[in-house]
Amino acid sequence: MRTLGRYGRTIELKLSALCSKSWFALGLLLAAVSWSGDIRLMPVASLMPLLWSIAPTRPKATLFALGYHAGASWSLIAGIVRVLDTGALSAIALWLLGSAMPASVYGLLHSHDKKSQPVRFALAMIFCAFPPILTGWANPITIAGLWFPGFAWAGLLATLIILAALASKIDLPFKILAIIMLTIFGALSYRSPAAIKLTGHMTHEDYSSGGLDGHEYERLQSAANLVAADRAVIHVFPEGYAGLWGRGSEIFWLDMMDQADPHALVVMGAFSPLPHGGYENIAVVLDRGRAQLIKQRMPVPLGMWKPWSAASVPATFFRGSTVDTSKGRIAVLNCYEIVVVWTVLDTMIDHPSVLLGIGNVWWGRGTNIGLIQSEILTAWGRLYNVPTALSLNE
Repeated sequence: MRTLGRYGRTIELKLSALCSKSWFALGLLLAAVSWSGDIRLMPVASLMPLLWSIAPTRPKATLFALGYHAGASWSLIAGIVRVLDTGALSAIALWLLGSAMPASVYGLLHSHDKKSQPVRFALAMIFCAFPPILTGWANPITIAGLWFPGFAWAGLLATLIILAALASKIDLPFKILAIIMLTIFGALSYRSPAAIKLTGHMTHEDYSSGGLDGHEYERLQSAANLVAADRAVIHVFPEGYAGLWGRGSEIFWLDMMDQADPHALVVMGAFSPLPHGGYENIAVVLDRGRAQLIKQRMPVPLGMWKPWSAASVPATFFRGSTVDTSKGRIAVLNCYEIVVVWTVLDTMIDHPSVLLGIGNVWWGRGTNIGLIQSEILTAWGRLYNVPTALSLNE
């Protein structure tokens, strides 16, 4: 035991001696592995509190956290160029700015006092999970579903405590052993939720948020054909798939879905026009002749949510995202809501029986953004033992 302890302290000393650039690179590497889109690698993110606590100074801890969040969101660079029609340098600057917001929280809360580090790290995770920190989807708390599948809120609390403990002065080998044992426990204890046939349809359309492209009716016909052929209990179509939503489109969709399969429940994204101009991003739930709307709480910052602009898609931080249907209580996370912790927790308070995700990631083609959304949605579904399905327009 003493040998392991000495070996662990040697590693800590070598890590603490790294230069600032190396700490930034270490954060990048950690995030690139744990947020690659492969859910099996997500528990690697639990090394963040361990390394954060080893960082010898606040600047190095800040650079480590910056590298970590930048490494998790590198795919945004291409997306920023496409959506905001800006140059590469501006896109990189915005990418780093978004990563700096959560990184600054971890940096400010870092301390030389080893006794207070666990509490400080727990506070950093909590602060980065809720507004006003609205950027950074790499919160380590997301791994709760990989460590404690089915434990719901108790598993979330246990993960928070354990991650905080990993920032303590416990010897490094014991921390590594704990991570390995928890990951094995989570893999062996996972049980699939009650069987229900869900189909998340992946599409490859060219429509963009809030815009009409003249192909809404073709998408309606395509959706009807898929519903009729697949015979799933619940069908999910991507964000914005139905185009602008109104009374006319509601009649068309309800009629076509009823002809395709009167017993199926269909969920898809749409855009609801606002009286003063602009639109709201919504999810539409079609169920036995009735359409229920779920308004998006958190549109993607800068791309859609621009509080300084009249053209902004409105955000309402806390409001319901579940509806009662003939297939149980359905919850929908709309695009950016999938990757932000507080929108998930706000949803799970309502105890949904099915958790669905919709997105439109045409702007991120060729990146791993869709895979990251999938792994995060799956992880939350495992934690609360609810079936999940994801539909993306890629």
